[in-house]
Amino acid sequence: MTRLRIFGLSVLLMTVPTLGFTSELSDLAATVEPGTFVELEIDGPVTTCQAMVPPLPLKDAAGEDIPRRNYLGNILEFTDEALWDPIGRDIYIMGTRRPYKRWDQGFVKYSVDTNSWTILNLPPFGVGAHGYDNGALDVQGRTFYWSRIGVARIVWAMDLDTGIWTQLPNAPIQAGQFSAIEFFPELNRLVFFDGLVEYSGGQPTGNGAEYALYNPATGQWESPVSLTTTAPFGAISHFSEYNPTHSVLFFGGGYHYSGGGTVPDPTPGVDDSRRFYMLDDQQVVTRLADPPTALGQFGAGPVQTIDPNTGKLVVFQGKPNSGPSVCSNPLPIWEYDLDTDAWTQTGTQQLTSLYCSMNTVAVPLYEYGVNFIVSVRSDTNCRVFLYRHSAAEAESASALAQDTKEVQQRMGSRKKLAMLEEEARQTVGPRKKKSLQREIARQRKQLSLQQEKTGQSN
Repeated sequence: MTRLRIFGLSVLLMTVPTLGFTSELSDLAATVEPGTFVELEIDGPVTTCQAMVPPLPLKDAAGEDIPRRNYLGNILEFTDEALWDPIGRDIYIMGTRRPYKRWDQGFVKYSVDTNSWTILNLPPFGVGAHGYDNGALDVQGRTFYWSRIGVARIVWAMDLDTGIWTQLPNAPIQAGQFSAIEFFPELNRLVFFDGLVEYSGGQPTGNGAEYALYNPATGQWESPVSLTTTAPFGAISHFSEYNPTHSVLFFGGGYHYSGGGTVPDPTPGVDDSRRFYMLDDQQVVTRLADPPTALGQFGAGPVQTIDPNTGKLVVFQGKPNSGPSVCSNPLPIWEYDLDTDAWTQTGTQQLTSLYCSMNTVAVPLYEYGVNFIVSVRSDTNCRVFLYRHSAAEAESASALAQDTKEVQQRMGSRKKLAMLEEEARQTVGPRKKKSLQREIARQRKQLSLQQEKTGQSN
């Protein structure tokens, strides 16, 4: 049996649910050579185009005829997010096409087990203007999060098991009409990144890059952290990508705002679309080597993902760095290595459409060592690919099963300990607090014994 090299607890935990399962995807993934794309043919009654291209109704809510369009558009327009749930073995995608009417929006999932698409019920709110990097998934907490572009500070959460949506308290940031969100398992927090330039009604109103953390255990946001002077990044469509190999969250890029109206360019002479940072599990922000191409979605159209075999950031470049905006030739694939803080071109890709609009999402499947990619080039040309960026390492099935069991135990103990400590901090009554402190001590001892057994330090 082949397995992925395991770099950290969170990666290994993600491999647990797929042990013993085979599927058309897993069979195909085993054949994909490093540096290549292989198309996955989808089964079921819903085609990939039907999943990505919502049909136009004949009439609107007022009974008026809806004008026909030669080109309908698809929900991957300006969308940079697909989310993998290894427990349910589903991939979720939500987005919208122009002009953002209710019938332009779509929420779908792909099932690994059945190799098929399902069109899900739309949420009880408008998806927003563009999808950007607005989705996040807490796998262990069974929660799908969505931040609405164009609606300040609002985030919704869906229970993956029940499908019930709940609106979170407003994020405590300045405007937040253009955000990127990601769940950080080591912090057990949802991270909300707000752009360098604030907008209201589509117009720039001020400066203020920052991030805020949402704690699902308390249902509350924590005080925001300003990044305006320490780590500025693009005003719109910046990105965030969790890296379980290194337990960090990459972020940055986005549209470079060059001034206009009453708001000057906050970083004159600097291309904010090439600002690149990481947030670690100690909440330390570090600037990383400038990328050779723009990051984020707006205008440039690149797609960012993680290589599940090495943990390197992979970027499928969108618009060329210079020259005309016609993407008729293959564009570069870049990788970023955190160990060396260096960028390298590793190949080329032809995922872009004629005018550099990627209409493409990618999500790493750590269990299979590949990225799952959906690419839409027209209303009738929608394809799914598996891409292997690099080779995986082979180990025995018995070693994987034993590692998996031990990691599950440690992760379960850590999560329970964190919940107990949070409850103790919120508890006022002395009797209840004392009882919780005893349970915390017992849980710490149990975790210590588990670590001694496997030779790991906390």
